[in-house]
Amino acid sequence: MDSPMLLSQGNLRDTPLVDLTLPLLFVRGSKDSMCKAGIFAAVKARMTSVDLQVHEVEGGDHGLAVHAGKQSKTNTQNALEQVSAAICEFACMLQQKHVAEQSTDGSQQQDAQSHHKQTHAVTESSSLDQGPPAKRKKLVM
Repeated sequence: MDSPMLLSQGNLRDTPLVDLTLPLLFVRGSKDSMCKAGIFAAVKARMTSVDLQVHEVEGGDHGLAVHAGKQSKTNTQNALEQVSAAICEFACMLQQKHVAEQSTDGSQQQDAQSHHKQTHAVTESSSLDQGPPAKRKKLVM
């Protein structure tokens, strides 16, 4: 299957991505057949985003599923938990930068750092518990 980033003439459909300057987090599978690593790397190299991060799901396909025999469901679930943590960390990093830019004193920055620690702890320990939905803690940012 050809990459959906490629137009019929073989040109990349990357202008919207390359022109973005806002912070970006890409989440991609290392075995994504729809956006192959080489094409993604070439586009990423030309991007002008100030905060560009990539979280790659090892063995993940375009939908982030990790196909590994009998352990596929467990591996995919573990991968999605890692994705969730990466998204939380990225959001917290953005929040800390925003607070630091807006802060005229150190108190707001300390609040953001405290919030980040709390959010990170919830992400690691309980937001992705396997328990019944009623007992799961919600991640609030």
